[in-house]
Amino acid sequence: MAGLIESAGGKLPPPKPAAAAPGAPDAPGAAPEADESNPAYQAAMKIAMQALYGAGGAKDVAKAIQSASDPAEGLADTAYEMVSIADEKTQGQVPDELLVSLATEILGEVADIAQAAGIEVKGAMIATAMRSMLLRYVTEQGMDASQLQQAMADMDPQALGAELDKMEA
Repeated sequence: MAGLIESAGGKLPPPKPAAAAPGAPDAPGAAPEADESNPAYQAAMKIAMQALYGAGGAKDVAKAIQSASDPAEGLADTAYEMVSIADEKTQGQVPDELLVSLATEILGEVADIAQAAGIEVKGAMIATAMRSMLLRYVTEQGMDASQLQQAMADMDPQALGAELDKMEA
C-alpha cells in the first residue's frame, strides 16, 4: 500500500464531507463535533485521496479487495493502511480524536471504489470492516483489546449494516 501513497499525484476531487448521524450535531448534551477543518486532518485526507484516486490507485485498491479472501477484511486492511500511512506522512499531527473520523471517511472512499469495481458492498460489510480496523488499532497500540472485543460482541454487524443500508437508500 505504501507504493500507492508514494506514487499518488495529479488533481483530486475535494474530499466529501463526512455524513453526520441524524439529529446528532445539534442534540442537547451531545459531544462537540470533531473539527475536521484541522490542517493535519485535511493534509492526511489529501494524501489518502491522492493515493486512492491518483496514478491508478483506485485500480490497485479494487484489485486488493477482489483478491482478499474476505471482502470486509480487504476493505478494512486497505483503509487501515491508508490511514496509517497518511498519519505517518503528517508526522502523527492528526489529533487522536480525529483518527476515527479519518478512518471512517477513508473506509467510505475505499467502499465506493469497491462498488465501482463491481464488488457488492453492504452496510454489514462496512460495519465488520470498521470493527476490524478498531480492534487492529487498539492491538497495535499495545492496549488490551479484550474490553473492546467484549463491547463489540454485543454489536450485531448485520443489524448495524441494515441500518447503514437504510441510511444509504
